[in-house]
Amino acid sequence: MRILLAAAEVNPFAKTGGLADVAASLSRAIMSAGHDIRVVLPAYRCVDPWRERFTQTGEGIRVRLGPDEDRAQIWEGNLEGLRVYLIGNQELYNRDGLYGEPGGSDYPDNARRFAFFCRAALEMLKSISFHPEVIHCNDWHTALIPVYLKTLMRDDPFYQPVRSVFTIHNLGYQGRFDVSQREQLGLDDHPELSGYLEFHGGINLMQGGIRAADLVTTVSPTYAREVQEVELGFGLEGEIRARAERFYGILNGIDEKEWNPESDPWISPAYNSGGSGLGKYSNKKRLRQELGLEDSDAPLLAVVSRLAEQKGIDLLLEVLPALLQEGTQVAVLGTGDPGTEGQLSQLAARFPGRCSFNSIFSNPLAHRIYAGADILMVPSRYEPCGLTQMIGLRYGTVPLVRATGGLADTVLDVGDSSGKGNGFVFRGYQASEMLETCQRALAFYRKPEEWSQLVKRGMNADYSWKRSALEYIALYYKVSVE
Repeated sequence: MRILLAAAEVNPFAKTGGLADVAASLSRAIMSAGHDIRVVLPAYRCVDPWRERFTQTGEGIRVRLGPDEDRAQIWEGNLEGLRVYLIGNQELYNRDGLYGEPGGSDYPDNARRFAFFCRAALEMLKSISFHPEVIHCNDWHTALIPVYLKTLMRDDPFYQPVRSVFTIHNLGYQGRFDVSQREQLGLDDHPELSGYLEFHGGINLMQGGIRAADLVTTVSPTYAREVQEVELGFGLEGEIRARAERFYGILNGIDEKEWNPESDPWISPAYNSGGSGLGKYSNKKRLRQELGLEDSDAPLLAVVSRLAEQKGIDLLLEVLPALLQEGTQVAVLGTGDPGTEGQLSQLAARFPGRCSFNSIFSNPLAHRIYAGADILMVPSRYEPCGLTQMIGLRYGTVPLVRATGGLADTVLDVGDSSGKGNGFVFRGYQASEMLETCQRALAFYRKPEEWSQLVKRGMNADYSWKRSALEYIALYYKVSVE
């Protein structure tokens, strides 16, 4: 099949979160299955076309958005055999951040920035002579592509056969804008757009994607059920229920080439599930030295996360002092809310040698924490899929999670009667329940033989994209023949 995958960020070119990893890894898995899939993203300042050996295709294309017309440059490059395209426009994308200034608020013209990207991605197809059967759109930044296919471009023979799949990665971020953005989005010139985008007196791009796409997906089966309820639907639960027959939950995978303790260049020594456990022990010892933690037999608990309300950081702040007082060690890596960063810094100062807080974005350090820690804490309020718990399992770091979204789909409590448990799970969003589960995990850690079997069970499971990619391919076929 011929597929175009459109995303606002793609690893390694531009990344703020898991979307970038998914866009790159899923595309490579689909390419490996024999399909002609290509990827498009904006040419942000952080993406240097010359450094990345991209070449400009032609003199660019003209893109009309509302009453204005502007020019987009198209760059073509390669990522391990995967064709990648950049949509360039100096005014819109030559900025320090992807969505806003680092540490600041979102750019006020984001509606126009991503509407332009969507129009340009569609116009680009003719200029590069690529006629996809399916365009796979991801989150609100690309939600206008299905809308444009159903409205502005529906009478163009080139676009009539093209179908769209729209994936919701996090319904908490919807691309909501004030009604004053109507002109920038072209709603005044094209009233048919309003029926897809108008939302309680404003504009909601995510709603447009849900309404217009031929199929809608999200990133885990449990999250697919959760977003149809008021608590996690964020005002769009009715829209999703209306598409229930064309709505699917497909679990994400991880890039097992990047996240592989047998070949990881950022850790030492390499190790696998067949060893004696000395490899992981050595990584733990090295990590303690790097982070200034005491050399002891204490279990090392880790958090690798954005410091946002969604991630359950308030629960962590309640639970960590009690765990540290009991003699455990904790390593936290993450950036986000300044108030939360301040509280974690105070906690590290209160427990020197036992608590390390690292308010940086460091991929190498993340690898070393996954390799050196014993338990990975993921107490999310909600979690569409989550990659961190799968990475933890791959590295033999046992996840302790709250049962929500993809966490519930990937982590089974050790107390389960099936005997297939691979972690520790709590359900209620209460600090007391999380603390009780942590204490249960620490008690299990003190049983070396049972703990070793638990670690190996997690490391030997398959968290690759192979199965998920086949599910997406099946949906592409389904929608393309309808």
